[in-house]
Amino acid sequence: MDVLIAGDAKAAAELESALRQLGLHVQLSDPPGSLADGLVAIEGTIEADRPRLAVGVGTADGALALAITAPKLSVPFRAWLSDTTVERPDERRILETLSPADLPALQGDSDGAALEIATGLSGEPPDLDLESAS
Repeated sequence: MDVLIAGDAKAAAELESALRQLGLHVQLSDPPGSLADGLVAIEGTIEADRPRLAVGVGTADGALALAITAPKLSVPFRAWLSDTTVERPDERRILETLSPADLPALQGDSDGAALEIATGLSGEPPDLDLESAS
């Protein structure tokens, strides 16, 4: 697996779709019933599938669980936070704090975030066939 995603359902699904279009193998974690449930479920997924990167989307409990668990299991973590993520300012601050300095929080829309993730994993921008898209 290339990327494990958890967090706000709608935005996480958009990011999953954008990453799949770039050819990455992605798993979307089911929203947890609670933070504790998320910690247990995500730890099991990471141990079984060993993703190359974990991305927490928004400020939902799944994103927090991923931010706590991934680094503990030596999986790089990035947060994808938008400027509109203000409904849970404390959680946003936690996610920004848990994002390592060399992997700052992603910005922009799902396509931009996906491109930044793909570039970071491969070391170069993905080969986009823009002519066939038009």
